[in-house]
Formats: sequence, C-alpha cells, structure tokens
Amino acid sequence: MSVYKRRGFSHYSSALLRDIQALELIPWSMRRKLLRRTGMDISDGASIDAGAMFTSGNVTIGADTYINRHFLVDGLGKCRIGSGVRIGPGVKVITSVHDITDNPNARASTEVRYLPVTIKDGVWIGTGAIIMPGCTIGAGSVIGAGSVVTKDTQSHGLYVGVPARLMRQLPTKLVDA
Repeated sequence: MSVYKRRGFSHYSSALLRDIQALELIPWSMRRKLLRRTGMDISDGASIDAGAMFTSGNVTIGADTYINRHFLVDGLGKCRIGSGVRIGPGVKVITSVHDITDNPNARASTEVRYLPVTIKDGVWIGTGAIIMPGCTIGAGSVIGAGSVVTKDTQSHGLYVGVPARLMRQLPTKLVDA
C-alpha cells in the first residue's frame, strides 16, 4: 500500500500548505487563508509572521493576536492562543511528550502523549521562551525572554527563568494616561 493511502493525501497537502505559508513572500492575509485550509481556526485580526511553523492543524488563534518570526508549535496536541496575545520571535510551544523508560539503552519511550497548551487572552511571551506540554498561561501574564514554562501560570503574573517562576503580580486595573 502506498504511503499516500496509509496516511491520507490530505495529511500531505496540509503539511505542504503549512510549509508554504512560512515563506517570506506570503502576505499575512494569504498566510491566514492557507493555515485555515489545514484545519486551523484563526481569527481575522490575527497576524502571523513569516517562518512560523505548525506541525498540525490542531491550533486556534484569537483576534488581535500577533505571532512573530520563527514561532513553532510542535506536536499534535491542541494549542489554543487567545485574543490580544503577543508572541516574540523564536517562541516554541510543545504539545507532545515521551515518557522516560527504565531501559538504559533507550530512555525515551516510543509512545507519544499529546497534552494541550492554552495561552489565554492578553498574554505577552518574550523572545525564545518555551512553553512545555500541558501548560496553561493565565490571562494577562508576561513570560520573559528565554524562560521555560513547565507548569500553569497565574493570571497577571510576570514569569522569568528556567524553569519560569513568578516574580510579581502585575496590575489589573486600567490606569488613566
């Protein structure tokens, strides 16, 4: 049986569309259309820069969200990105995990588990941060550049470090300018 019949041609056409959308010459509006064809749910106000890569169409992106260059969603788990989110360059969201085995010659299990990642409304994620499988980033939080988020964060918190730790709570009331 051919590889196309085993995996389904739509799998390969979706992967091709996800690769094409990452090209520099594709404008934001066309990028959204291409990614929607792969099954992604992307609001009209979302902007996705060139170089963004998605290994599956199991992604939702809210309105007024900006995703910078070289963003990566890796794995087949669900990734939900809220509205008004800002994601810096080189951020990685991982939605799959291998368990550690007792076998000293092969520590990574061959079985993969998929854990959802949720990034709630109003979040800002700094350059090069990594969000690990199963994490929820609370609304209005800031994740510092290079941080690694390994567990859920509180809403309106500033998190930095490896692993990311709460540095302080951020204001939640609007201030008159």
